[in-house]
Amino acid sequence: MDDFLRSINEIEKVEDKSKKTDMYVALFQKMKYTKGEESVILLLKMISLFEDQFQIYYHLFNHFLMMKMYEEAIKFVSKLEDEPSRINEIAQKYPLFTGAQEKLLKLFNERKGEDIINFINKYEPRLPNNELGAKYFAISVKMRDAGIKLIPETYFNKAISLSKGKAKVKMILTFCATLVKMGKKQNAKNILSSEINNSSDKDSMPLMYKLATLYEDEGSDNALALYREIEKIDPDFLDTKERISKLTNIQNKYRIKELNEDNVKDDSNIHF
Repeated sequence: MDDFLRSINEIEKVEDKSKKTDMYVALFQKMKYTKGEESVILLLKMISLFEDQFQIYYHLFNHFLMMKMYEEAIKFVSKLEDEPSRINEIAQKYPLFTGAQEKLLKLFNERKGEDIINFINKYEPRLPNNELGAKYFAISVKMRDAGIKLIPETYFNKAISLSKGKAKVKMILTFCATLVKMGKKQNAKNILSSEINNSSDKDSMPLMYKLATLYEDEGSDNALALYREIEKIDPDFLDTKERISKLTNIQNKYRIKELNEDNVKDDSNIHF
């Protein structure tokens, strides 16, 4: 556990709301506009602690602008557009992360929410999909580890959709491990099955292996079938051979046991 998560855990133990708020604000002050992912997590943690959440929404909007995660930034436009005077005031201290602050502030002053969104989507510099996917993945892992419940699944899915190759495989495996820990094993199996069908043989093997282990834990015959598929592609992939041998032996023992039980039940085999 890193220092940031340790700090979060310590703050969460505090029962006094006022003290907890002060501790979160103090930690945010150390990280704001330098560590984007951590700052966003702190802001999300603080939302429920403030009756007036306008500043929280401004900083979330601005941090997502800073991180070039514009799809997330524009979600806060509707929460900000009705109070342009407050935006102008905060922007004096914390300028908007854009090369067109004057234009954006003008649109906020005119309360033109749709125009703000269109401007951001059209003119702000975009990250390549793989870089944006990496950002979504990094923040989803940090959110998960910080105990934020709802958003990480959405961000994991977004990260996967933007990524390719080994990076995508790593994200899928991490997401599925997270789902299993959350008690959502079937969701993990569904995602793995879907992604296997949409991946090359090389990329699909780690996904097939993970899916096979989930089936193996359940005692399902699907595990052996998947390990055999992996063996066809790469006989030396991880411990596939050993797992096939183990499951084949178990299967054979089960069949022998069944056969013996059937023979005992068959009256024709009973001699006097």
